[in-house]
Amino acid sequence: MTRLDVLVADGTSIGAEVRGNGDETVVLVHGSCGSRADWDFVAPLLEDRFAVVTMDRRGRGWSIDGGKDHSIEVESADVAAMVGAFEGRVHLVGHSYGALCALGAAASANVMSLVLYEPPAAGEHVPADLQATVNDLVASGRLDEATALFLEKVAAIPRQEIEVIRSHQPAWNRLLDGMRLVPREMAAVQTWDPELIQTVRAPTLILVGERTSAPIYTDGLPHVLGRLAQAHVEEIGGQGHMAVGFDPSQVAQRLRHFIGRSRRPH
Repeated sequence: MTRLDVLVADGTSIGAEVRGNGDETVVLVHGSCGSRADWDFVAPLLEDRFAVVTMDRRGRGWSIDGGKDHSIEVESADVAAMVGAFEGRVHLVGHSYGALCALGAAASANVMSLVLYEPPAAGEHVPADLQATVNDLVASGRLDEATALFLEKVAAIPRQEIEVIRSHQPAWNRLLDGMRLVPREMAAVQTWDPELIQTVRAPTLILVGERTSAPIYTDGLPHVLGRLAQAHVEEIGGQGHMAVGFDPSQVAQRLRHFIGRSRRPH
């Protein structure tokens, strides 16, 4: 494994971990609260065949936050810069909020395929009072409470899964650190414009957990599907929003199969 730092247009340094040495590259983009470590169970299942890049989105881990006002467009440019750091065939994968960033990146970057795991494309379904409560908890430094509330009520992760994550302190502590930046992300999804993805032409797979019912994910699918030239939806059996941690083998299998199909002429 090696570290890579990419300097983006506004001077911010975006860090990533690279493992494997395949002829093709897979760039993995994490969601809210997370970091590159979100992919620690999926990445090893891909590195025999691909160069696997797990990036820290700005403000987390190895990546600097930068001085610009936050927007999905700024983070999409970060992802596009990371994609541009690699030659040859690059495949892009985004989870949750990271899927919106990946979508934006794919509108300008040269990617061979795109995988989106439950992009929160219907941010209007997050109640304003819930956002305000989360924001207040973060502002007062009550990150543990804020994280638990956000995961259960906004990300719609079952309480039992939250407790499993909480029992693994390194993982929970990373979520607490990422929680500092969640208020700005909740605000950003309210104004995300699906028209920005009209130019995406890469074959696209949208993954949805079988147990996912939160409208922020399910009701947003038409916003995305209707604007992509080549896209289809597949269900991840027995899982919800967090299959990258709870069923990484199924996620990796879907990625390998879809990327393999994307090599064939359309």
